[in-house]
Order: sequence, then C-alpha cells, then structure tokens
Amino acid sequence: MEFDNKKRAQIIIKEIEYWKDHKLLPGRYCDFLLALYTKGEYDSDRAESEKINWLFTLRIILLILLLPTAFCFVYFIQLHGMWQAIVFIIFILLTYRSMIAYKNVNNTYYYNLALFVFLCLILLFSYTWMNYFFSSSLLLNTVIAVNLIIWLLLGYYKKSAIIGIASILGALLFIMFIIY
Repeated sequence: MEFDNKKRAQIIIKEIEYWKDHKLLPGRYCDFLLALYTKGEYDSDRAESEKINWLFTLRIILLILLLPTAFCFVYFIQLHGMWQAIVFIIFILLTYRSMIAYKNVNNTYYYNLALFVFLCLILLFSYTWMNYFFSSSLLLNTVIAVNLIIWLLLGYYKKSAIIGIASILGALLFIMFIIY
C-alpha cells in the first residue's frame, strides 16, 4: 500500500512540474503543491539544473559537430555556390548565437570553444568563396594568412589560449604547406 502511495505521489509531482513548466498554474501555487506532496523535500533548483545541463550538453555537441558538417558540405556534397553560402551563413549564425549564450553565462571555456568553431567556419567560408570566384593561389594564401593573423590578434585580445595556440599551429601548417 505504501508503494502505491509513493508511486501516486511521484505521478502527481511530475504532473505539477509539467504545470509549472508550461505555466498552467502560477509558480507559487505549483511550489506550494510540490512542497505539500514532497513533504517539504522538493528541490526546484535541482530539477531546473538537470534540464539546463541536458540542453547545455546538447548545444555543445551540436556546436562541435558544425565543423565536420561544414567540411562535408564543402568537399563531399556538390551544391551550387549560392546554396553553400546559405548553409555557411546559417552555421555561422548558429555559432555566433552560441557564443553570445556562453558569454552571457560567463563560461569562458565554452565561449572560447564557440569562438574557435566560429573562426574555423569563417576561415573555411572565406577559403571556399575565394576559391569559387578566384582560383589564384596568391589570393587564397593571402586570405588564409589574414584569417590566421586575425586569430592571433583575437587570441591576444581575448586572452584565449585556445585561439592563440590554434593560430600559431595554423600558421606553422600554412608555412609548411607553402614551402612544400
């Protein structure tokens, strides 16, 4: 009998949480009912943090997957240049939105990760478009060099080790590519 009461209370608690999330009842009423059914042991902060952590993790995974997806759109999927530009702009806007979200939360690690993905997408976009319109290797090398200089300046300005190290490694790879 006690098991049924606990199960019934859990169902009621989930239903009240649903009401609270979807604003079917005012928050203070839901808090009162939750405190009543949990005998004062309900932790609303824990329930909110679990939901936020799940969304936060999903956003990070999608952010990291944008780079390989953009790379695949450029090299493996044959789209017209305008469609590639639209896809790139959407990816860049999504990454920019993530940067703003992480900056508002004051999470510097994930902000720097979003900034890195943003800069990589800009580099890939500029390289693709310069290659599409102008097939001059001098112009392509100039575009890559300018992007890497911007990375280095942003790494110094934002005091981001990730961006600074990426710009230095990118410059080394770029120099090796030019030499060989």
